Amino acid sequence: MFIPLKKLFLFMVIMGIACLSSAAVAAPKPVVPLDKLKQYQEINVGWVDLGEDNYKLYGYDESNKKEWKELLDGNNLENFPKFLKGYLPGKTINTAKSINETPAAKGLVITFSKAIYTQQTSSVAQSLFGIFAGSDALDVAVRYTDGQTGVEIYSTMVNVTSRAGTSYGSMGFGGRVTNTFDNLANYIGENIGKNINE
Repeated sequence: MFIPLKKLFLFMVIMGIACLSSAAVAAPKPVVPLDKLKQYQEINVGWVDLGEDNYKLYGYDESNKKEWKELLDGNNLENFPKFLKGYLPGKTINTAKSINETPAAKGLVITFSKAIYTQQTSSVAQSLFGIFAGSDALDVAVRYTDGQTGVEIYSTMVNVTSRAGTSYGSMGFGGRVTNTFDNLANYIGENIGKNINE
């Protein structure tokens, strides 16, 4: 079957738009002065726990479950810190070195809970992209706390999406997981980046 070039180009543009990654707040944003978050120079960040024992949910089994753990460790220990530093230039970023490590009680403390990673691959995308297809989502509760006083400043549920064919998403399932960490860091950077008075 012959497909006119114009139609093919239009189709590819539409698919390209559909594959954009995004981060969105799933709950209404509380009325919080953003300069309250932006004033901190030191940021201490907790572990994003996607469940080391959840490997079967994502196609792993006993023979390769360590690959799921390596994916989680790699994103928490290497990628997430790198993404945060990229989106928060000039800030001192300290990230948890293990799932059991509690962030230092100073500066701004950011912790995560209720993290759920969901694969949402469509059959159309599968037929077009094979194993590289998919629109996945990370739902996670984000909590900002003043380290010195322990007082919560702001908390919300965040929905982060990652689609195949964009950024790290072109690397298959592992890339889409990394994409959500990238987008989560981007979301945090938008909240606590450069002080609005600067």
